[in-house]
Amino acid sequence: MEKSEPITIEHYSSSSIDPEHNGKSGIDIVTQDVEASKATRREHELSVKDAIRLYPKAIGFSLIFSTAIIMEGYDLSLLGSLYGYPA
Repeated sequence: MEKSEPITIEHYSSSSIDPEHNGKSGIDIVTQDVEASKATRREHELSVKDAIRLYPKAIGFSLIFSTAIIMEGYDLSLLGSLYGYPA
């Protein structure tokens, strides 16, 4: 198994906008668009292993939230069927 080099994703920070232009200059908007396109392309090229390594909190939140929704669905159907049996 060959080792892959670490994946880094550069995140855009709103604090890097020039306060004099309030972030509305044409160059800033074009730069933002280009940087966003690059970041999107890099994230789409990530392997599953690299995505898990890069975003563990997001994956954990998604799993817990999805499990809670599934459990709520089972709860509604199971409790309804339990009330139908004599005690």
